[in-house]
Amino acid sequence: TTGIPVNDGLSDKLNAIFSLVAGTELVCVITLEGVLKSSISRTDCEVTHSSDTIYTIASLKSALERFLKIFQLSGCPIIHISGDYYTFSFYIINAQYLLVFSHQIDSGSGIVADFSALDDAMVPFLDDLKNTIALST
Repeated sequence: TTGIPVNDGLSDKLNAIFSLVAGTELVCVITLEGVLKSSISRTDCEVTHSSDTIYTIASLKSALERFLKIFQLSGCPIIHISGDYYTFSFYIINAQYLLVFSHQIDSGSGIVADFSALDDAMVPFLDDLKNTIALST
């Protein structure tokens, strides 16, 4: 894997997503303002501190929050955006950080991904990640 690990504890946690979520290729933690804290990739796609990808991810989260306000809804701690071949999953870690990862999907199966199962599996991971980030800041 490649990436920008901040410390061994955080990079170890991010590496765990590769086995937790099949087909994962890129994992990163960013601030809600779009500053990269850490990233790990299993492909040539590497996110950097100056990457437009980071800004786009943070902007997408902000746009969703504005969209929810139209319907007088508040907060959206989990977002999944699926295309034909990839899903991008966004999880709010705490008031400051966002976990983002991309994973391949089986587009030929015609089966819709079960995001509720993924979200349930992520709960203990996110709790552990919150603790790791709290210790590293």
